[in-house]
Amino acid sequence: MHCPLCHSNSIHLYANTLGSDYFECKNCSYVFKDRSKLLNSEIEKSRYDTHENNCEDQGYIDFLNRLILPLSERLSENSRGLDFGCGPGPTISKEMKKRGHHVEDYDIYYANRPELLEKQYDFVTSTEVWEHFYEPAKDIKKCWDLVKPGGHLGVMTYFIPEEKEKFSNWWYLRDETHVGFYNEEVFRYIAKELGASLEILSRQVVILKKDL
Repeated sequence: MHCPLCHSNSIHLYANTLGSDYFECKNCSYVFKDRSKLLNSEIEKSRYDTHENNCEDQGYIDFLNRLILPLSERLSENSRGLDFGCGPGPTISKEMKKRGHHVEDYDIYYANRPELLEKQYDFVTSTEVWEHFYEPAKDIKKCWDLVKPGGHLGVMTYFIPEEKEKFSNWWYLRDETHVGFYNEEVFRYIAKELGASLEILSRQVVILKKDL
């Protein structure tokens, strides 16, 4: 077995909970679910269909504003962006358009427009997506390649609890589609590999900038 993020063989059992083993990579600190427990695409989509992300829900908009507001401060007027993993109720694109930006929506299940992945953008957002990646090394690189030089990649995903003993009861694990988990150390590894400038705004919001 190897780490799906950095491919190191230096991994160890981190926890066993909710019927699955979780492993931690000693090289990059990524924590991931036993790969034999991953759902197939049909079941995975059926779980996503139950998510209630309503673009008219002010509570959901406030949640996304944790990324939207600081990201907007870093953008030029009329920037072009992509919401990678927009889900069934695209919201970031609508909110960013209110701020004068043009944003496309992409999602492998709900807005599968592969031609959008052939372009580059001033900014890319990926909110509550990275914890779903089965192949994080490949998928993170895909997100990064969509960003123009000088552009930004904004990510939202809840960080692993700082106290290890809290991991087994962490509410974030109850979603079967959550299979990979991050913290500051993991993002520092990712930024180094990508050659990105890293801003950790909270234990949930990260912005990576691609240098010119």
